[in-house]
Amino acid sequence: MSEFIYGVAENDITSPISDCPFYVKWFDMIRRSCSHDYKKRNPSYIGVTVCEEWLKFSNFKSWMKGCDWRDKELDKDLIHPHNKVYAPENCCFIPHSLNTFMIQGRASKRGLPKGVTYHIQHKKFQARISIDKSRVHLGYYNTVDEAHLAYRVVKIIELKRLRKLETDKRIRKGLKRHIKILEIGV
Repeated sequence: MSEFIYGVAENDITSPISDCPFYVKWFDMIRRSCSHDYKKRNPSYIGVTVCEEWLKFSNFKSWMKGCDWRDKELDKDLIHPHNKVYAPENCCFIPHSLNTFMIQGRASKRGLPKGVTYHIQHKKFQARISIDKSRVHLGYYNTVDEAHLAYRVVKIIELKRLRKLETDKRIRKGLKRHIKILEIGV
């Protein structure tokens, strides 16, 4: 007997699933893309969807079995920056450290770009980045643009380093795309 999740996704496998790693990854993806409450709490997921094929758990499980997924997180926008659709051609599994590095430095609530804060005591803009669980101070700058450039330069250097370590060609290409975006300053 099938079970429907969020009224749209079908768990069409009848075996016990409470501790199934395939189900856990699938359910988390469905929650991020189909739950209105989740999107309210996490507005960056507004507009995120799942391809028709993956609305069935058995299809997602078959795809995931062919992936290097152990101790990794499902990612939808590393291969194709700004992608909003969970689908086989867009998704891959990446280490938590890479996922965290990719999403860190969101724009501030005060309208400052990624990696930039205003330091009240110094009356300057501060650039910072986290690398390997360490927060790295990049300096104080007179302008927002100077601070953001310092952040982008270091992020590019780190992405190039991570790209060299990656064996998956799709992930290497995706990292290259992210580097290009940072180089043109988008």
